[in-house]
Amino acid sequence: MSEVSFPIAFIAGVFSFVSPCVLPLIPGYVSFVTGIAPDEKPESFTKTLVPLVLFVAGFTLIFTILGATSTLLGYLLKTYKYLLIKFAALFIVFAGLYLMGLLRIGFLDKSNQSLLQRTKNSSSFVMGMAFALGWTPCIGIFLTPILATASQAETSLLGSSLLLTYSLGLGLPLIIAGQVFAVSKYRFDWLKKNSSIINKIGGFLLVIMGLLLFFNKLELITINLQKLFPAGWQFF
Repeated sequence: MSEVSFPIAFIAGVFSFVSPCVLPLIPGYVSFVTGIAPDEKPESFTKTLVPLVLFVAGFTLIFTILGATSTLLGYLLKTYKYLLIKFAALFIVFAGLYLMGLLRIGFLDKSNQSLLQRTKNSSSFVMGMAFALGWTPCIGIFLTPILATASQAETSLLGSSLLLTYSLGLGLPLIIAGQVFAVSKYRFDWLKKNSSIINKIGGFLLVIMGLLLFFNKLELITINLQKLFPAGWQFF
């Protein structure tokens, strides 16, 4: 595996971030994983940073396991991927309904801040895993060439490192954009006044994407996206 594969993997991750499958959903993801109310001022920098990092860690774990194709975890993930995608789709729909205010779960709304923070952090990590499982059909135009290169790596460590690099390319811009959105939502009057509507729109988009994923229709976005790139880039 050529060393040039690593910068390419990072760039592919950045391209995945700005794709129609990811960028429009950032407000929804950020609102769900941080748990910051529309008009709430974040108590500290880490209150939004930690759940965002855990979200990125969740999809990084799944992508890295996929890169280690020779491991038992990699085999199991590929074997049961179809079933796992269904669960991921349902979780994404749940997150969307929760953001829209159409679904309330008692333990997510408890006033116990310690319990609530642990719940949000756990949800952030799980949401990241769901993101990785669910979005592979949609970001496959960028992910598949990296997975193909990783599968030909001399060792599982090299293959995993390539997917880790890809995840960093996707994750770092996401963390930055998430922090900017979380802070801007409170600081700027227009965003502050309309943040509840923004949350509902973000939740609605998550529901739509989750349903498309559950019924195997997410590839419709991919098909249109493929037309913008050379024929050599294949889908997942």
